[in-house]
Amino acid sequence: MFDAQFEGLRRIGEITVSRPSDQLEIDFEPGLLVLDLALTMTDGELCLGLASADSHSAPIVEWPTVDHVVIEATWWAIDEPTLREVRAALEGESIQLGVPLAMNQLLWLVWHDYVDVDASVLSQISGNSNVSSRTREFDAGLLSATLYPYQVSGATYLTSIVEQGLGALLADEMGLGKTMQALYVVSQLARASKSTALIVVPASTLANWEREFAKFARDLTVTSHVGSRRTGDHRALSRFNVVLTTYETATRDQTMLQMIDWSVVILDEAQSIKNRDSRRSAAVKQLRTQAAIAITGTPIENSLTDLWSIFEFLAPDHLGSLTEFQSRFPDNEMAAEQLSRRVAPLVIRRSVASVATDLPERVDIVTPIYVDAQIARSYEDARTTGHTAPLALLTKLRQICAGSAGADDDLLVASPKFARLREILEGLGSDGSKALIFSSFIDSIDALAHSVRELFPNMFVATVDGRSSPAERQAIIDDFSAHVGASVLVLNPRAAGVGLNIQAANYVIHFTPEWNPAIVAQASARSHRRGQHKPVFVYYLYYVDTVEDVMMSRLDIKRRLQTAGLSSASDEPGQSDLIAALAISPSGSFH
Repeated sequence: MFDAQFEGLRRIGEITVSRPSDQLEIDFEPGLLVLDLALTMTDGELCLGLASADSHSAPIVEWPTVDHVVIEATWWAIDEPTLREVRAALEGESIQLGVPLAMNQLLWLVWHDYVDVDASVLSQISGNSNVSSRTREFDAGLLSATLYPYQVSGATYLTSIVEQGLGALLADEMGLGKTMQALYVVSQLARASKSTALIVVPASTLANWEREFAKFARDLTVTSHVGSRRTGDHRALSRFNVVLTTYETATRDQTMLQMIDWSVVILDEAQSIKNRDSRRSAAVKQLRTQAAIAITGTPIENSLTDLWSIFEFLAPDHLGSLTEFQSRFPDNEMAAEQLSRRVAPLVIRRSVASVATDLPERVDIVTPIYVDAQIARSYEDARTTGHTAPLALLTKLRQICAGSAGADDDLLVASPKFARLREILEGLGSDGSKALIFSSFIDSIDALAHSVRELFPNMFVATVDGRSSPAERQAIIDDFSAHVGASVLVLNPRAAGVGLNIQAANYVIHFTPEWNPAIVAQASARSHRRGQHKPVFVYYLYYVDTVEDVMMSRLDIKRRLQTAGLSSASDEPGQSDLIAALAISPSGSFH
């Protein structure tokens, strides 16, 4: 039965349609049905269909060939000429309705405004589900590690993007193990390809990358292209699965590095290229690579153009020219939301809160760092000259590593350890997290507090040490806890390591190691205790081939012995510790 009928042709809006057959028992809807392209999941695959706000039926996965459609026993007029034009454009990109989309096809649809990637789609494509059947199954035996569920989905998603010759931004929040996901991608590529992967890192994270590969990807051949003894022959680098280098070295050696066709180029702390006019930005963007990955927890620091510069490295044509980008995406909230949808298929971004159920209550992150030339000289001068008593010399060497041996604040800020601290603190601003920084020396505490205030003027920054009374300490902690936004407390582990509850902080950073593991444990427990509702991330920063390296090794041994009840705690090094600490030298290891 018809709700309405007409003879011959009829004009509905701007469209002329033919009369529906009176042989069908269907309802007739006199209005025009507007069909739009829509993303849909079919059998676990992301596909394209036609849908309408006026119809709640499933998307259509075949192109209409006449001027009307029948949906659930209702006849609708449609704008078939316009749909024919859309179909021709999509078929030019080999895109079909109902057929799983490849990542480059999804990007094309987003860029040309055919589809909008909303939150429901994001939850399925950003590291949590397949985009196409090309996504590999996770290989649990590839690394000598057990990844968290969100790392598994992120690693497989990254691999699928890279294998399609595209770029991706891994923007998980600080502490969520972005390095491990990158290791998986590189290992997967090494198994399938003879090409070499290049990883460009800040000098402050080079030692950590080296040790992560040595610990979790032992089957790969890895070399660090840094220092005065690095090779000048690009063919020598091509013999390895992985080449690690720093931004400074990549800038100096860009001509040689451009001679290699890399399987993938990975940038750690990729906010380092946010300035498109900088030499380092230009150097890495000119590298020849089959795919690219940028890793940063803070892809936008000052302006939306920060993200544009990163994407110029990842997918040079995806966001257009800088002039077009600035016109289309000015620095405001609405533009930021539009931009996030446009780049969504190439971005993996998980917050600590969103994956908290995957994480343990506490995550310990040991962070080795190479000294620079200036610290190496100061350290060696102190270690090899004069007749200082061994224990006093040991303290002097520790102070040099802490940036507190009579040096001014500028030297501390320029140090590799402070560079890593700064990278960690930059991640606090994204969600207003709070951090505790523990240092053993008063002048180091003052220098750290002053330098953090200078770099992050909007942060709450205060100190707690032996110069403040117990009542003053509690008042400072109360202010720290009550402050809305990113906050930092710089503390002495002995003065603030016992009897204080600071559950407002979920980041703990040990800027200087201690000989006694009980002091370290008690300091970390200021945050990781009953009443803490977030995962706690505990960082241990130390310099390689210095007294701090010996302290970290002995700390681990002492911790295991104390756990077994076999050793008493001591604040002083034993004789063997003393000998090892005074013998070790960073002079041959700085980069």
